[in-house]
Amino acid sequence: MKTLFLDAGHSPIQAGAHATVNSQTYKEEVLTVDLRDRILRELSKINEGQFKVVHDKDADTLVKTIAYAKSQLKVGDWLCSIHFNASSNSKAKGVEAFVAKDATTESKAFAEEAVALLASEMQLVSRGVKGEDQGAHSRLGILHCTTHSVLLEICFISNEQDMLAYQKKKDSLARKLALLFKNHIL
Repeated sequence: MKTLFLDAGHSPIQAGAHATVNSQTYKEEVLTVDLRDRILRELSKINEGQFKVVHDKDADTLVKTIAYAKSQLKVGDWLCSIHFNASSNSKAKGVEAFVAKDATTESKAFAEEAVALLASEMQLVSRGVKGEDQGAHSRLGILHCTTHSVLLEICFISNEQDMLAYQKKKDSLARKLALLFKNHIL
């Protein structure tokens, strides 16, 4: 049986980006946990025991998350790390994904479908799928825990339109991402 490891990219102990837009403060560590939990609820409705779902609920730092993920995953399993982008430029916007330098064809295909789904659903710009070295870091350790892995940047918390679109569509996004995971895993 295959396993999906669903990672909320940040936690209260390992905070992510923060942004205040029109008096509303967004915290990446709150948004990632919330979306992960929404996806987990949707997966519980559709999975029917066809694959195992594991998440990072008790792993509060990146080092612990990676160690836990590696202990739960084997060759052929899946990992998705959920993140939200931020920029000092409030006009920066859109959806993107990162894959390992040596990403599998399946990882790339999932990332492309996920970015297209997110961009379409929220009516946001697709920033595409990028190699891990095309972001702020040259290597993203979380992408090296299993065979198939993707880091999703859902939208920009520093962009008002991105966040309005996300807030409006987060339940629908959780449902559609759960179905996308199921389709790629099975």
